[in-house]
Amino acid sequence: MKKQYIAWSLLLVIIFTMLAGSLPANAVGEVCFTAVNDTIRPLNDSTLPVMRGGLLYLPYTVFGDSSLGIYYSYNRDYYTLTFYNKTNTLTFDLLNYLAYDSMQQYDYRVIYRNDTMYVPAAFVSNYFGITYTYMNAAPAPIVRLVTTSTISTYDFKNSRRDEMNELYGIYMGKTTEPTEPSSSDTLEKPSTEPNGTTEPTEPSDPTEPESTVKVVYLTFDDGPNMYTSGLLDVLDEYGVKATFFTAGYRMAEYSDTLRRIVGSGHAVGLHTYSHVEEEMYASVESVLDEFERTNDALDAITGAKTRIVRFPWGSAYSAVTQEMRDAVIDAGYRYWDWNVDALDFDYADAAALAENVISGLERVQGNAVVLMHDTEKTVQALPEILDYLEDNGYITRTITQSEMPINFQNDVRTMLEAGKEE
Repeated sequence: MKKQYIAWSLLLVIIFTMLAGSLPANAVGEVCFTAVNDTIRPLNDSTLPVMRGGLLYLPYTVFGDSSLGIYYSYNRDYYTLTFYNKTNTLTFDLLNYLAYDSMQQYDYRVIYRNDTMYVPAAFVSNYFGITYTYMNAAPAPIVRLVTTSTISTYDFKNSRRDEMNELYGIYMGKTTEPTEPSSSDTLEKPSTEPNGTTEPTEPSDPTEPESTVKVVYLTFDDGPNMYTSGLLDVLDEYGVKATFFTAGYRMAEYSDTLRRIVGSGHAVGLHTYSHVEEEMYASVESVLDEFERTNDALDAITGAKTRIVRFPWGSAYSAVTQEMRDAVIDAGYRYWDWNVDALDFDYADAAALAENVISGLERVQGNAVVLMHDTEKTVQALPEILDYLEDNGYITRTITQSEMPINFQNDVRTMLEAGKEE
């Protein structure tokens, strides 16, 4: 029995040694190269990896390399860091220490070092289909991220030996060895924005009365179409996120625009497939079918799905029955209306349209939901509207499944609550 115990102990030691050899040897503070495709990045605090809890982390900026085809944005109101491309969107919730996409949550978080944000390298790489490799090399190991390359890992290491020796010499000659991380490496919030320009604002005090916070949800119906990209350009310029209630029949023609909506961190809701009253509201079944078809089209193009819907002409429209509203909730959706109507199609010019929206915002007590459409006049009016929101201290939010719906019925039921009433 004792011999068996010794044998098993030796086997466990061997296995542990093999596993340890496959993990990065560098602890926090040791030198390690980062390479993206066929380019080795210089050794400095914006590229050096960090080991924490058995995982290797890279500065978020590494994944912003243009050759990877990934972009990122930071929302300073909600403290979220989002990575996206044309097909996928991954968000890190910096306050709740998790990551999520449109389908699920992931038990991965951002850590902080050198006044910047670090993300788990293997997790982000795998999520976006990037080949992640760690290799021992001289004078220091290499972490390599690859999407397009004609050179193998082995050949890459050998062909870059002189370059690595030069970069290593420069780094070791001009910097001192980094010290072990202090408690400041695990700050609860980022100290700089990803663009490195301004300090992120502190989140609202949770004890502050909600009535003192002016929240607005900007929503756009009936797209995507030829004007949606113009709306996105303006929103990007102002750093504002909105919610787009999309029509399924237009998605295929404007698939690139739809991917841009999702990839840029805007929210997407469902706004029927056909937008034809006789088809949409023919029956309870037809309502559900139109929303499901739109969701399927969204999924096929972007890989995302949503449970947020808006009835064409609103939930109080004469063709919308209580049975239809109940069925939508029972199917797991939450429906939203509005309390500020831009009346995009009624005004002759953009200035009058903007003034109508601003007047509506001034009348609303509590959170405002602005109904707009993807039109040329709306694109022209949007800068004035956004200037007003910025000048008057509004916080813009996107509609999510967890938000309390605002609708004409004051209906905030969830699917489970609706089932209890039966």
